[in-house]
Amino acid sequence: MAHSHTFIRLLVAETLLACTGCVVVNPSNVRVSGFNSDRADSGPPATPYASTLQSVIEQQSAVRTELDARDWVEAGEEIDDWVTDTRKLMGYADTTHDPRLFRAYCNELLAAFEPLHRAVARQDPVAARERLEACNPILNKLSRDFPLTATTPPPSDSGSGATPDRQSSRVP
Repeated sequence: MAHSHTFIRLLVAETLLACTGCVVVNPSNVRVSGFNSDRADSGPPATPYASTLQSVIEQQSAVRTELDARDWVEAGEEIDDWVTDTRKLMGYADTTHDPRLFRAYCNELLAAFEPLHRAVARQDPVAARERLEACNPILNKLSRDFPLTATTPPPSDSGSGATPDRQSSRVP
């Protein structure tokens, strides 16, 4: 009889453990895993590249902060981090609806970092600010054409050459 009580307790404990969720904390969001939630307010799922794209976008503010402080060494290091994050982002190209365009935007951003880095090395605040602001249109295109959530992106006017067949195979 003692064995059956122990067995029931173990069964109840295993059931409780299997039914509870764990909280996974990410600096940009908090999500609960371990159970299925079909709540309508949970929103669409994030794209595989979402957190990296968000980091790339936010890195511009980190560079701006160092430029405002005229901390040229830190500004250079923040730009180096921005380059690293952008290269990491480019690795997600094949998970997007238009890998070629995604890579083109990432390459355009990487090319914009070179004159920014040179302006910082010269400690030229005006040129550095201009080069930093030149990144805005590129970041805008990335966030416009490649949303952070897995939804159908708006049509791009970039002339990416997407055909109707390619568009119908977009990741939902």
